[in-house]
Amino acid sequence: MIFGLDSFEPRIAVRAYHCGHRLEGGAFNFAYFGTGGGSSILGPGIYFASVPHFAHLYCAYPAEPWLYTVELDVTDYYDPVRGVPERMRDVEERMSEAVGQDLSKVRRVSYAKHGKRPFGEAVVLLGTNAARDLFVKLGIRGSFERLPHGLVEYAAFDLSTVTILDARPVDALGVGR
Repeated sequence: MIFGLDSFEPRIAVRAYHCGHRLEGGAFNFAYFGTGGGSSILGPGIYFASVPHFAHLYCAYPAEPWLYTVELDVTDYYDPVRGVPERMRDVEERMSEAVGQDLSKVRRVSYAKHGKRPFGEAVVLLGTNAARDLFVKLGIRGSFERLPHGLVEYAAFDLSTVTILDARPVDALGVGR
C-alpha cells in the first residue's frame, strides 16, 4: 500500500525513479556514490525522484543510461527542511550525542556538497561512509525533500529500503524503451 509522506503509517511505501548506469548484480550499492548528478544536498545517499523525467534530468550516464523504477520504504526518512516526521526532529541532538561533539559548531559545510543540516555537518566531521553508517544506526534510513510542482527527491542511506521493480535502458529523449 502506498501512503503520502505526511500520513506516517507503520510502513510508508512510495514509487520512485533513479537514472544511472546499468547495475551489476541487480542491486544498488554505494560504490558509485558521488558520480551522479553532483550534489549531495540531502546527504550521502543514492538519489531517487518522484517522477521518471525528473530522475533522467540528473542522469550522469547519457551514453547508455538506465531508468530504475523502485519502491522505497520511506517510513524512517527525514525531511531536514520541514522537520518531518516530528518524531525525528531531535536528529541533530542525537547525532551530536553519538559523536560527542555539537554538530552546530562544525564549520566549512557546503550544503550542496555535504548535505543539509544536520547531515552535512556529520559528513564533514566523520566522512561520507561513517556519517551514513551513523544515520542508519540512529534509525535515519534516508532523507527527502518536497520540491516545487509536487516533485519529491529522496536519498536512501539504507539500501534495504529500496526494492527494484523495473529496469530498462533509456533512449535519447529520456523515455524508457
